Amino acid sequence: MTAVATSLLRPRAHGRIGWVCLVVLAAVVIGVAASTAPALAFGAIGGVAFLVITSREVASGVALFTVLMFFDRTTALQSGGVTPVKAAGAILTLLWLVVVIDRRRRAPLLTAERPLVAAAAAALVAWALLSSLWAQDAAHAISTAFRLAQGVVLLFVVYTFVTRRSHVRAIVLAFIGGALFAAFVGILGKYSANAGVNDGRLSGGFDDPNELAAVLLPAIVFAVAWAAGTRRRVARVFLAASVPIMGISFLRTDSQAGLVALGVVLVLGVAFSGGARRHVTVGVAFFLLAATFYYTFVTQPVALQTITSDDNTSNRKTLWSVAGQMVEDHPVAGVGAGNFVVLESSYALEDMNLKRADLVVEGEIVHNTYLEVFAELGAAGLALFLGLIAVSLRGSFRSARAFARTGDRELEMLSRGVFIGTVGMLVAYVFATNIYEKQLWLLIALGVALPSVARLASAAPAPPPTGRRRGGSAGGGSP
Repeated sequence: MTAVATSLLRPRAHGRIGWVCLVVLAAVVIGVAASTAPALAFGAIGGVAFLVITSREVASGVALFTVLMFFDRTTALQSGGVTPVKAAGAILTLLWLVVVIDRRRRAPLLTAERPLVAAAAAALVAWALLSSLWAQDAAHAISTAFRLAQGVVLLFVVYTFVTRRSHVRAIVLAFIGGALFAAFVGILGKYSANAGVNDGRLSGGFDDPNELAAVLLPAIVFAVAWAAGTRRRVARVFLAASVPIMGISFLRTDSQAGLVALGVVLVLGVAFSGGARRHVTVGVAFFLLAATFYYTFVTQPVALQTITSDDNTSNRKTLWSVAGQMVEDHPVAGVGAGNFVVLESSYALEDMNLKRADLVVEGEIVHNTYLEVFAELGAAGLALFLGLIAVSLRGSFRSARAFARTGDRELEMLSRGVFIGTVGMLVAYVFATNIYEKQLWLLIALGVALPSVARLASAAPAPPPTGRRRGGSAGGGSP
């Protein structure tokens, strides 16, 4: 298996026989599946296409995976909950393992170049698995740890295969594209039976409109930052057109968490926009004036009307109080991965002032990513998680300055966008439990990978603004 996969990563040298065998095998499997399960046959065709694209340039596969992750919850097949993003993730993981095993390939590995970061990421997953030993529901702890492992594996994959400016552009473009598609799912769902609307608020196929808002916000930041850094007219037109669509969709999520995160993003945009600060300041001022006019003379934002209402705040106060008590009872090790919902009902019987005890009895999640990690994995797990976030933010921050020194304005602004967009998402996740979301781990991975891209880019001058996209070696892993 390893030999076949290795040959696929080097198609010009040894892969012709492997490709023929793969095509014949795929044709037989798809033909048999088409007669019994057409949905699986279409999935198999898509899988083969993804494998072909990814084996030629793994970074392209990562970009396709980025788009797919926005529809992970709306594309599950009936057979075992298999989704295209899971299948694509398995292929990327396999190719990454091939690179790790094949010592002849000089691909950047997180374990070799950033051993402390790799150790912290692995330790986080290991700690989640180990928590099954003291968790009340050990099976749930193990399955939750494997969900966490998927995000951590994405960190290793992105670091290995996203090594060039073209790769960074592809990932950012894919993130914007995925957010746009998710927004359209919500907009079209307004007028159909699609699950893109949740109680009149856009959710775009996500379980909660707050989750859609949390991914739309960094996508908007990426689009603005890229437009400020590129001189390509086509790119600027596309980005300028995408911002209003995503912006309107963001507002129609009516997300209080999104509005809080937006405020932080606007402040960071002015403070950390570098040479574009003057234009960003003007843009932020214009946006605030337009928003003030709209919400004063046109309509009143429901999110702002209810953000401090007792009915709204009592929900999170109740859940956060239970989580806080759980942290006091299990401060170091936590109650076990995924076990907050298992144990929280027992706290309804304690002497606590819980205005919404019904939420505790029903087994609601904390609605705070960091507090839930603290409650489930203790101080040890929270420290590892926050450490990875800190490394990622530091990486994108320093990369922006490194690109500024070399005069690479495009990657400088993209790095600034990654920093600001990641902070915006992290702020939104104060009001939601999303440690397992792949979008979060993708942004963490980009922050970790950008310093490596900056080192490689500093060795060569930035390409001309209208230059063609530079090609890479097969597999996309070698610098």
